[in-house]
Amino acid sequence: MTYRLVALDIDGTIVGPDLVISRRLKGAVADAVSAGAVVTLATGRMLRSARRFAAELGVTGPIICYQGALTADAGTGEYIRHERLEPETARAVIGLLDGIADHVSVYVGDEIYARGANEWARGYQQRMQTETHIVESLAPLAEARPTLIMAVDEPARIGALAERLRSQLGGQARITHSLPHFCEVASPGAGKAAALEALASRLGISAEETIAFGDGPGDAEMLSWAGRGVAVEDGDPETVAAAGRTAWGPDRDGVAVILEQLLDAGQIG
Repeated sequence: MTYRLVALDIDGTIVGPDLVISRRLKGAVADAVSAGAVVTLATGRMLRSARRFAAELGVTGPIICYQGALTADAGTGEYIRHERLEPETARAVIGLLDGIADHVSVYVGDEIYARGANEWARGYQQRMQTETHIVESLAPLAEARPTLIMAVDEPARIGALAERLRSQLGGQARITHSLPHFCEVASPGAGKAAALEALASRLGISAEETIAFGDGPGDAEMLSWAGRGVAVEDGDPETVAAAGRTAWGPDRDGVAVILEQLLDAGQIG
């Protein structure tokens, strides 16, 4: 099989805690593009943050952000596919989370809104290189149909909050964890698998011609959908099981190694 579409998760897959993209990976991505493949990012990060990684990697086409809620052009920022929460659902989520979780952020128009900024939120702003808009109440933001609502707390509390949201909202929202202390709530039409499938269809590329890399719980469905799914070996156990194949982590350039092997075998492009 020749892979025409390459999808890369960012955190924990192509970069570690230092957020540095290796020279080797940049070279492998450039070679994949030269061979004729489309390389995309599929991340939980907001668009403006993902675009910086795309620029460093030389990815200029569509990229998937916000756990699959938004697909946009990496070069221009133009929205291609945008799945947003309905106001009624957003109101319910904000009502359930605000004042219970340690921190709640609402994302509208690639901007972050919160009622206050704790130590974690200030660190997050630095990592995203963006500002959080402090508001008196999150409730009015529901009418703007948010792209994502995110709660941050201790993993045990987040797990309980996620289960509560699932039981109360049913199919009205998609609830995922990109990290153990995150609970991310998006439209039912979001999800990396749905976004990647829509992008592949737009490009005229089949699932069998797609290879995807990831490590977190939000990546499991994407890796199952792709013709070849590759999980970081120390990633989420369910994601590793869903992929069936593993790669070393970013500290050992695992994604670059796999891409180089496939390029040498003439299986990319």
